[in-house]
Amino acid sequence: MPVLVLRESGLRQNIDGMAAYCAAAGVDLAPHGKTPMAPQLMARQLAAGAWAVTAATAGHMRVYRSFGIPRILLANELTDRAGLAWLAFHVAHDYGLRFAGSSFGSRQVLYERFFASDPLTRARALNALYPKEDVMRRVREFLDEEPT
Repeated sequence: MPVLVLRESGLRQNIDGMAAYCAAAGVDLAPHGKTPMAPQLMARQLAAGAWAVTAATAGHMRVYRSFGIPRILLANELTDRAGLAWLAFHVAHDYGLRFAGSSFGSRQVLYERFFASDPLTRARALNALYPKEDVMRRVREFLDEEPT
């Protein structure tokens, strides 16, 4: 099991320094939580003024929510059905959750996923169309050859 050891003074300086920098620049901070996956660090960053915690995947969002993180920024497109179902349920029923993500790229990916099907289904369809007889014949000939 991985272990993370931090020096309190360095951690405090980092959190306070980033909070001060972002406040002076007039921007909101949403630090990534995936590296430490530590609810205590996320809570300290939020207490210091972070607007949200950034997640990379739907799985990370579920973990962050289990930590009680109120705002989650998703850094990637959410295109898997289970992740979308989880998010739809929580947006509809979990009034403490606030979620943000990029809509520009996501719309295209979602369109392709739900109207052109998922990549595995597309691969199966392409495989069904691909002429395989010649390749299969050569593989069978190779397997039937006597070793020399």
